[in-house]
Parts: sequence; structure tokens; C-alpha cells
Amino acid sequence: MIRRYLLLLSVISIFIFLTGCPEQESTQQLLADLQSPPEEITIKILAAQKLSERLDPEAIPYLIAALADANPQVRQNVADALVVYGVELPEETIPELRDNLASNSDLIRTEIMGILSRIGKPAIPALRKALKSNNTFVKLNSIKILGEIGDKSVIFDLIQTLEETKSEEIQVLCAISLAKLKSPAAIESLQKLLNETRSDDVKIQAIRAIGELESKDSAILLIKQLDDSKVNPGVKVVALESLEKMGIESPELKKSLTALVSSDNDRLRMESIYLLNKLGDKRGLKFLWEDIDEKYQAQAQLAIITLGRTRDSSKETIAALNKALKFENETLRIISAKSLVLCGDDNGKKVLTECLRSCSDTGNKLLAIDYISDLKMKEASPILLELLRSSNDFAMINSILSAIKAMDLKEAVPELKDKYMKLSTQPELKIVIVEVLNTFHTPEAKTVFQELLKYEDDKDRYFHYEINKIIQGW
Repeated sequence: MIRRYLLLLSVISIFIFLTGCPEQESTQQLLADLQSPPEEITIKILAAQKLSERLDPEAIPYLIAALADANPQVRQNVADALVVYGVELPEETIPELRDNLASNSDLIRTEIMGILSRIGKPAIPALRKALKSNNTFVKLNSIKILGEIGDKSVIFDLIQTLEETKSEEIQVLCAISLAKLKSPAAIESLQKLLNETRSDDVKIQAIRAIGELESKDSAILLIKQLDDSKVNPGVKVVALESLEKMGIESPELKKSLTALVSSDNDRLRMESIYLLNKLGDKRGLKFLWEDIDEKYQAQAQLAIITLGRTRDSSKETIAALNKALKFENETLRIISAKSLVLCGDDNGKKVLTECLRSCSDTGNKLLAIDYISDLKMKEASPILLELLRSSNDFAMINSILSAIKAMDLKEAVPELKDKYMKLSTQPELKIVIVEVLNTFHTPEAKTVFQELLKYEDDKDRYFHYEINKIIQGW
């Protein structure tokens, strides 16, 4: 009986070894996989995913070190694992994460900020302590993360930090975080900061924070900035954006906007025209029509974009934008095409579609793909899929895949399968294709996943594991 039992155990062990059962790898083996050479992207991703299921505190320093990996997908999966550790093992994880906010590695600091933000409330006590740190990196990053977590219990901690500091960097980040928390308790400190600072960067963040409060008092403060001749035009533009977001409609605002229409600063002038138009006063549009002049391309580009934002369908606006379609500058023609579509003229769609075939500059072709995606132009899908089949350019393929996902082009499933099988040396793009296919949830997509699972049987264990997990989840 014992011999039979031992024999059975031996058979099971051999079976596990031959089939590579993912659950049987030791933590030490997974940590070794996590430190694989740079080209072993999928092995490192798989190791991070399995470590996230294991919750072994021994893995924490190794995961933190892997946040500096050169590959963004590896960093994302490592970050995902550390979020799980931070939620499930906060006492072991969070202090070590917090202390690494002082890391000399920009990548590690950036990733840890995102991790602590995603962990949320369990991280707040450690971050409160970090506000008192003498290390600038730790203090700045803690301020930012507290704003992103969004818990109003830290408002007075941030106000106190703002009032105690003379550092412009800290003032800026305190203002940004207070803006995210949207507390009226912050308005007095923000107004004081706005009045006392000489830094335009600090003023801009203070204005944005005041705008987020969305009160009558905050609107009055912002309109005063518009009327103050000593205030930088760039600062006034931010005040306009905040007022627009707040949805303010008052005689005082219209009066200030009317005065700014004659500003020498193009951006300020056009933002004022746009907001006036939104408030029902279309008199400023004629200045935008006049600004579309090929001799002054920067000014023309701003005017074209602003007209698109107005969604104005008057014959004068359509004529001005169609005029820009004849410009020699290819970028201006593409921008004009999008604005035409936004203003209700389908002529712009023809131009954008044609650009996919004929644009000479790759950057402009990518811009056209982004616009087609934004506008959900499904009529352009045959050419997008043709480009997907023929292109070997990483940026082009990635842009097309993003458009397919944004436009929900389920008819692209066969092309996605074919492209996947041709990308054996580009795992980053294979990951994107898997993500896109996983959004469709159609029988065709499930069939493709089953075909890809067979395809990966003896090729890549990460993709085999990931695709199998998706199929099981469906």
C-alpha cells in the first residue's frame, strides 16, 4: 500500500514537472525569474503575477527593485503585485514603500507614488508621517499621493504644510492636492498664497485649486485675476479654463471677456472668444475667421482648433475651415479636417481618411489615426485594418490598436489574430492585442483566444498562462 502511494506521488510529481504547473514554482524560483535578463519580458511579468497570488513578505524588496525595470509592462505588473501586498499586508509593505519615495531612481519613485495612491486609505498614516520628513522627495511625493487618495481627513494636514513652507515646489503640490479634495476650508490659505506669491507656476496651481472649490467666492477671485493688468496672460488663460469648468455665467465675467478679446496674446484672446461664444455671444468668431492665415501658422492653428471647440456650424466658419484644407502645411490640413467634422461638415472625414493613404509624414498619419479614433469614424476602419496588416512600425501598430479598442471594431478580430502571430519578437504589442481582444467578449474573440492558446502551447509560457486565464474567466 505504501509502495503504491509513493509510486502515485512520483507519477504526480513527474506530471507536474512535465506540464509546468504554474502553482508549484517556489518563491525563490519566481524571484529569480523576476531578475531575468531584459529580453525575458514575459517571464518577468508572469513571475510578478504569481508573486501577487503568493503574498510572501520576502518578495517585497525584490518587487520594489523591479519597479526600475526598463519595460513598462513589467513595471505595471510589479506595481499591481505591490498594490495587493499593500492592501493585504499593510504593516509589512507600506513603510518600505514610503521610505523608497526617497529613492535615487526616478522610475522607482514614480511607480511607488502610483502604488501608494492605489492602496488608498491604509497608506494615509504613513504618508502623514512623511509630511514631516526633511527629505524633499519624500515630502513632495507624500503631498501628491494624499491628494490622489482623495480622503478629506488630510485637508488640514495639507493646509498646515502649505502655511509652514516657503518652498515653491511644496506650495504648488499642496495647491494641486487641495484642489483634488475640493474643500472650502482651503480658500483662505489659497487666496493668501495667490496674493503673496511672485511665481506664475504657484499662481496657476492656486487658481486651479480655487476653481475646484466651485463657490461664488472662488468665481469672484478668478474674475479679479482676469481684470488685473499685472497678471501674466498665461495665468489668465488658466483662470478662464477654471471659470469655464465651473460653468459661471455672470455680467461681470462677460465684461471681462469682452475686454480680453482685444488682447495681444493669441491664446488669451482665443480662449476669451471661445468662452464668450459658449455664453451666447458670437461676435468674436469673426476674429477667428480672420486669424486663419497661412502666413501666420501658429496663430492659424490656434484659431482652427478654437473653431472646432465652438462646434459652430455657420457658413462663415465652414468656409474658413475649408480654406485651411488648401494650405500647404499638412498638419494644418489634418487639424482643419477634425474641426470641420466637429462643426458638422463631413468633408473633414474624407480628408482624414485620405490621409491614412497619402500622408507623407508618419507623425501626421499618427495624428490622423488619433483624430479618427476620437471622432469614432468607423467608415475609416477598412483602411485602418489595411494599415494594421501592412505596417511593421511599433508606434503605428500601437496607435491603430488603440483606435480599434476606442472604436469597438469587433470586425477586426481576424486581423488581430493574424497580427498577433506575426509579432513573435514584439511581446509588448502582443500584450496590447490580447487586451483589445479581451474587451470584445464575442464568440469570435473567444474562438481566436482558443486558437492562440494552441499556438502558444510550445512557444511562450506567459502568453499561454495569460490567454488560458482569460478563457477561464469568460
